[in-house]
Amino acid sequence: HRSGRSGSSRSEASSSGAGLIAPLRALGVSIGQSASTRMNVLYADGGGEERRRTGGGSSSASLERDGRAASTIHATTNTTTTTTTTTTTRRALEQEVAGVRIAHCSWCLAECAHAQVSEGFLLFRAAYRCGSCARRTLPCRAPGCRAHARGAGSASPRDDDLCLVHRAVIPAWPSGSDDAGYDAWTKDRLAPKARCSWCLEVRRHALEHVDDSFNMSTAVSPAVSSTGRSSGRSSESFSCGGCARRTVRCETCETAVRDGAAGAKENYAFAKAGDARCVRCLGVVYDWNAPTDVNAQLTRTEPAWCGWCGELCAHLVRDKARAKCQCLVCGGGTAPCG
Repeated sequence: HRSGRSGSSRSEASSSGAGLIAPLRALGVSIGQSASTRMNVLYADGGGEERRRTGGGSSSASLERDGRAASTIHATTNTTTTTTTTTTTRRALEQEVAGVRIAHCSWCLAECAHAQVSEGFLLFRAAYRCGSCARRTLPCRAPGCRAHARGAGSASPRDDDLCLVHRAVIPAWPSGSDDAGYDAWTKDRLAPKARCSWCLEVRRHALEHVDDSFNMSTAVSPAVSSTGRSSGRSSESFSCGGCARRTVRCETCETAVRDGAAGAKENYAFAKAGDARCVRCLGVVYDWNAPTDVNAQLTRTEPAWCGWCGELCAHLVRDKARAKCQCLVCGGGTAPCG
C-alpha cells in the first residue's frame, strides 16, 4: 500500500511539475534560472543551456531571441552598477567637502583646509585638524569670523573661544609677500628668539598659551612698538625650540628693554615656567657669554639621590642660593639634604 501511495504521489508531482515547466520551456526560459542579477547573466542564454543538455539543435529564431535576452540583461546590469557607483562617489564627495573649511589657523597662521574630526552639539563647536600644522582647531566664536581658534592640547588646558586676531594677540592675519615687514614682526611675536633658562641656548620660543586674564589692549602693531613687547604679557607661556620645555618672559628683562637699558636686548632671556626671572637675573648665571661648561656647572648640581624618584642624577638649580633645585629625571622640587 505504501508503495502504491508513494508511486501515485510521485506521478501527481511529476504531472503537475510538467504542467508548470512546459509553458516556461515554450517561452525559452532555462529551468532553474535565478532571479538575481548575477545568476541572470549566467543563465542569459534564454534556454540554450537546456538545449545543450538535451542535445537539441538551435534555429536562427532561437539564437536571435537568446541574443536579445542577453543584451537586455547585460545593459540592465551595467546601468545599475554605474548608477550605484556614481551615487556612492557623489555621497563620499559631499561628505568630504561638508567636513572641510578653508580658514586661517591660530597655530601656524596659514590659510588652509581644516578637516572636521568631531561634530558639534548645541553650544559645543565642531573640532577640526589644520591641514598645515595638524593641530586641533575650532571655529572662532566672534560674529562673522571665519578663522579658527586654537584647540586644547598639551600646552593649552582648554579650547580658545576666539582666534588670535580677535584676542588681539596679533593685529591682523599675515598677507604673504604683500607686507614682508609685518610678516616678520608676526613671526617674532609668536615665536620670539631669545636665550632659554633651561638649556641656556638661543632658540625660538613658540607661543603656546595665553591666559584669559591677558589684557587684550596690550597687543600693539609694529607701527607702535618695534619690539612687540609690553608689560601685560606675563600670562603668556611658550615652548623652547631647543629643549621643548615651558618658558615665560622674564619680568626683569622686559622692564630693561622697555626702559632702553644698555645691553638689554643682548641679554634678553626667557625664564623657566614657574619663575618670574631668568637664571641670569636670578644670579644663577653671571654672563651669557661665559664658556658653556662654566654655565652648565652653575645651573646644575653634582649627581645626587632624588627623594622623589630615587634616581641618582643631577639637579637643576632654581635660585642663587642653590637651595631650591629640581630633579632632572622626575621634575620634582628638591633641596640639598642637611
